[in-house]
Amino acid sequence: MNNVNPQRKLQLVSDPSQHFELFVAFATDDQEHINQHFGTCKSLSIYGVDRHQAGVAEIIQFNQMVSGHDQGKLQARYDALHRCAAVYCNAIGPSAIAHLVSQGVQPVKVAPEQLIHQAIIELQTQLVDGPKGWLGKALRRSSNQNNQSKALTDLLDESW
Repeated sequence: MNNVNPQRKLQLVSDPSQHFELFVAFATDDQEHINQHFGTCKSLSIYGVDRHQAGVAEIIQFNQMVSGHDQGKLQARYDALHRCAAVYCNAIGPSAIAHLVSQGVQPVKVAPEQLIHQAIIELQTQLVDGPKGWLGKALRRSSNQNNQSKALTDLLDESW
């Protein structure tokens, strides 16, 4: 029986007031380079990113799996991306792309061994210059969700 749950998960607890504009994941085996296929990555490093800062939010390491095209083995990876706008990787299969896009997560394929730090700088530059494409859509979606959450909170705070 395959264990599809993460083997280890490190979640950093930071100042609750610290707010990032978005979270992105990187498929990596060394926490420095984007150097893994999404479906077989050893770990996902999840970063919070905004215009002026970025930081590690979580590092999730996965159990080694047998190779093959089993959608069940990807579930832990899909679940790990629950708050991410994108996942950067070297390769990803078409069914995983379709699943992620349906969840609102943009797969981003990059050249082998691209530095995570460089990808974050590129994201921050886009945030400052005016996000386009998937990044613009992700920020609009996040803003709409925040507005809906605020409206619900305001409604609940009203006196009855």
